[in-house]
Amino acid sequence: MKNFLLAPLLFFSSLLAAAELSVDGSAIQDAYASRPDHATISPQDSELSSTSLFERDLRYSLFVPSQAPKTGRYPLIVNLHAYLSSAPIQEIFASMNAEAERRGFIIVYPQARFASWNGGLCCGEAALRQSDDVQYIRDILEDVQKKYPVNSKRIYATGMSNGGFLTHRLGCEAADLFAAIAPVASVLGLQPAACHPQRDLPVLMIHGKLDPIVFYGGGVFNSVSKTVDFWAQANSCRSVVAQRSFSDATCYRGVDCQADTQLCVSDLGGHCWPGNPICPGSFGANPLDANPLIFNFFEQQSLRPK
Repeated sequence: MKNFLLAPLLFFSSLLAAAELSVDGSAIQDAYASRPDHATISPQDSELSSTSLFERDLRYSLFVPSQAPKTGRYPLIVNLHAYLSSAPIQEIFASMNAEAERRGFIIVYPQARFASWNGGLCCGEAALRQSDDVQYIRDILEDVQKKYPVNSKRIYATGMSNGGFLTHRLGCEAADLFAAIAPVASVLGLQPAACHPQRDLPVLMIHGKLDPIVFYGGGVFNSVSKTVDFWAQANSCRSVVAQRSFSDATCYRGVDCQADTQLCVSDLGGHCWPGNPICPGSFGANPLDANPLIFNFFEQQSLRPK
């Protein structure tokens, strides 16, 4: 079984690598140089923290708002980079810091130990080694909480591509810690039968129908439909229906769910973070903007009892 899975894992890892390496940090930096939010909060405003905990090196970029939290404790978002990318590149690529400054969120950008995350079937060396990246993220959050006042009921996870695969896995294995997840350009990398969230978990998925890497209709990976159906079932939704339509985009929402379950799809979107002008496989402008969708969703969620 391992040999059967190894070939597609390596194949899709190579595709992801090609997509991510085609977008270097300087290109992303140039694309955002003229944006108002880039001018307001730049990557240089973040600190890079490196420490050792439980005999492991923890590396992450950290953005902390300039104003103290009104409630005494900060809400926090973990934002996970793509395969062969990095924490600093994801910080620029997602461009969340300006919105985090306005809304008072800490953003943690973890750096993968093997330039990849073990999201199950995806991706790279982390998946081949069966790296325990769920525990690694727990350790990073424990480290951050030692340094800053964090609202433990308002910790969230998001991520792009391979980072989105780990975001799904965090939903499966760390729902005791995260109040909600919002994976982007990714699907559940585990078989549904292997995912056992400890509680009902709010989920917002964002995907492009023309994604040339993580196919909307599935293949080696689960399809987007199968993934959202899994979360809808896990959250006891009666059904999933279209809620809002834009030009070339639709957001779906679960009906009568125990936890909010949503999917936003761009008909012409590729493999990207919507709102970013760099988008492999996309045709035309993407009507979705991931950041306000994610922040608005997270602001409505807090950790609920089992």
